[in-house]
Amino acid sequence: MLAVPLSIHADALAWVEARIAKRFAVPQMTVAEAQAALRAAPNEWLVLDVREPEEFALSHLPSAVRVDPGLSVEEFSARYSEQVAGKTVLLYCAVGQRSSQLGEAISDSVDAAGGQGVANLQGGIFRWQAEGGALVNATGPADEVHPYNWFWGLLRPRQSAN
Repeated sequence: MLAVPLSIHADALAWVEARIAKRFAVPQMTVAEAQAALRAAPNEWLVLDVREPEEFALSHLPSAVRVDPGLSVEEFSARYSEQVAGKTVLLYCAVGQRSSQLGEAISDSVDAAGGQGVANLQGGIFRWQAEGGALVNATGPADEVHPYNWFWGLLRPRQSAN
């Protein structure tokens, strides 16, 4: 678990992003990089949402597939080996902690299945939303992001009032 400073400052999410990048060996991809890559070659990516069902139901990235945060490497291989062949796997969660952990765990499995590697969305869905990324749910476009819990919800960048 990451220790977060008690005083939440203007961009505490950036602090968490930096800690995650230091802690995990999985490459981090910015929102701008991810949006450009997904736009340029959408069929070359498998986007995995590493959050709980209620988080995914509220909103997720277009084309994302939800996977359980506790998914084992064996379960991942059994379920997704065919889907990752020739693709890069982009993982995300609320801030990048759970997705980086899973990304590090499945990296070798992705390579063995003929995948093109694994990347984590830096700052997760919180950063994606803050930078204007599209969100959807089962009924169409969405604009809310699940806070995960009250504490992590404090890291959601605030939208300026118009």
